[in-house]
Amino acid sequence: MFRFTFFVIVFAFCCSILYAAPKFSDRIDKCTIKTNKLDEISGIVPSMQYPDVFWVHNDDGEIKTVYAINIDGDLLASVELDIKKSKDWEDIAIAKSPADGKYYLFIGDIGDNDAKHDTRKIYRIEEPYVNASQDHDKITPDPEDIDVIEYQYEDGARDCETLLIDPFTNDLYLVTKREENVAVYTLKYPQSYQKENTATKIATLPMGDKNNMLDQIVGGDISPDGSEILIKSYIEVFYYKKDKNETYAQAFAKQPLTLPYVMEPQGEAICWDREGDGYYTISEMGPFKVVPHLYYYPRISSSTKEILKSSINLHIFQDKNQYLAEYTLPESCYVDIYMVDTDGNIVYNLLNEFVFAGLHRTKINSDDLPNGFYNVIIDSEKFRDSTKVLIVK
Repeated sequence: MFRFTFFVIVFAFCCSILYAAPKFSDRIDKCTIKTNKLDEISGIVPSMQYPDVFWVHNDDGEIKTVYAINIDGDLLASVELDIKKSKDWEDIAIAKSPADGKYYLFIGDIGDNDAKHDTRKIYRIEEPYVNASQDHDKITPDPEDIDVIEYQYEDGARDCETLLIDPFTNDLYLVTKREENVAVYTLKYPQSYQKENTATKIATLPMGDKNNMLDQIVGGDISPDGSEILIKSYIEVFYYKKDKNETYAQAFAKQPLTLPYVMEPQGEAICWDREGDGYYTISEMGPFKVVPHLYYYPRISSSTKEILKSSINLHIFQDKNQYLAEYTLPESCYVDIYMVDTDGNIVYNLLNEFVFAGLHRTKINSDDLPNGFYNVIIDSEKFRDSTKVLIVK
């Protein structure tokens, strides 16, 4: 956490455009936060199960509580963890577990301003049920249901305020802060809850400046389909595109693009919406005690994409002893369907050809696939969808 006097900065970031820039419109002020409990918001993530619900947290004080708010800024729930006082909660992520198919929140106690702590922690809890129109509810998870991922960096202590998660594999990614060239580290799934994990460095990013506090990396998120990455500083939002055959290390090796962002008093939190159709930002109150606003930057022409995506209805089912992928194409086009294992590797190509509009079924030849979870992804120039399958033979 860092406090600074708010002032106007003009900042230009030039880079080589190596991939097409997505288009987002100017920000929309969705609401103000209608509770004084949230004065130092440092992380935000949308619920993937309950529409118009967001999970947020503070990064100072007696940090034990995650809060649910709705799209109007109303406080819906306080989820208090029965843990010892945390040091510095800085970011939050959400993903469906490959093991049981449930959604979990990952709360990053990852801040370390002076880089003096050998180990840091990430708490994992199952996402509680919350309705976007409910009254405030207090929730206390059973301590036995709180998983703790304790970790150290392979090359020494680091400050960090950015926690990312691969929505398919549940690999965790950490982006450091107070360094001239910030680094990306990974904690591969499955993380241990019994012994200390080691975060492995996979990339160095040419951004951030340990002497310029306004340009330090303070938040980020990976899109629900795993193909787009947001990294936020106090004054910029950086964008990385991950192609289907790339690792995240390869995606981070590209030059980032910059997306629209209006600097907030102390804006540290950013997330995609639950459909990947835009991104939200929210800030702390800052030194001038400005009431936090929830801002939204919608993707231009996203409605057409969502209509096509909702029309695909990709799902997997078993017919006797074989697995079938069923989907509906709203129009004729070239289609690529493939399977990815929990390490992010493409292990099987189901289809790569021109397909006519209509209902289709494609057989999955599972003879050479080990038992386990896989992501089945359908991709074309106009839409992308995915679903999970458990292969058991």
